[in-house]
Amino acid sequence: MSDWYSTPITLPAVGSSDHAAVLMLATHNPNYRQGADIIVTRRICDNNSKVLLVNVLAKINWSSLYHMQSCEDMTNCFYDTINALFDEYLPICKFKRHSSDKPWITDRFRSLIKRRQYAFRTGNSNDYNKYRNASQRLAKKLRTEYYNRQISKLRQSSHRKWWRNVKQFVGLARSNDSDDLIGLANELYDSDSDKMASDINDFFHSVLGDIPPSLDDDILNALDINDYEDTFIIYPWQVEQKLSNICSYKAAGPDGLPNWFLKEMAPFVVEPICAVFKASITQGHVPNLWSCYSSGID
Repeated sequence: MSDWYSTPITLPAVGSSDHAAVLMLATHNPNYRQGADIIVTRRICDNNSKVLLVNVLAKINWSSLYHMQSCEDMTNCFYDTINALFDEYLPICKFKRHSSDKPWITDRFRSLIKRRQYAFRTGNSNDYNKYRNASQRLAKKLRTEYYNRQISKLRQSSHRKWWRNVKQFVGLARSNDSDDLIGLANELYDSDSDKMASDINDFFHSVLGDIPPSLDDDILNALDINDYEDTFIIYPWQVEQKLSNICSYKAAGPDGLPNWFLKEMAPFVVEPICAVFKASITQGHVPNLWSCYSSGID
């Protein structure tokens, strides 16, 4: 362990002990750092950016979308416009994190630690004491808030989930569904997760391929869509009511739009969504993004 400790030194016994003392001094290892750096990406969603996005959404003219003939073109126009605004006002940024970071650590706490360490390296004792005390107070507050939140979740969880939450809380359970799938891919597909996903997709496709259609093409061609159109008409206020009830904490669907956007920006997107829905009913075509979309909009 020469990289970590200097050569041990044998010293006389301490006090009346009959054992010799051994002194091992730790050496400085610049390459040592516990854990590893992790690069995470997320969108900037501060309040100022959201306000700017709302102002732009309120002024968008969707007339070009309303005059499109193809339902698929209308869908692409809608999502291209929204994604362009996202990239401009809520851009995706990269942040460096560390694998050993505690779950309660925030960006503000990281900033205080950086200032404390800079003051320590530059020998500024006043700033060092200031940021050291501030970081200690904030750490205590964040830890308390985190553990209180975890305990409140335990009180509200069912008996089945209670033990699982306890194990995760105390660090006894680290695996999740993603880890299980990775382990399955490693065992059966030599770590080729794409091949495993392709085989699963082919299996479900083969099963669905044997199911006869509910209506054949002749019946569909004989139907007059105008006779059934009124049954499927929705209005903007209905869409807004459904979007306002979406859970903001659930993951986004295949379209990639976060649920908080659909919920908070509903008044500005209900009209183009209604136009796309009506075109889908009229043309008898479901947009590709919507065909596999399982959302809370009934």
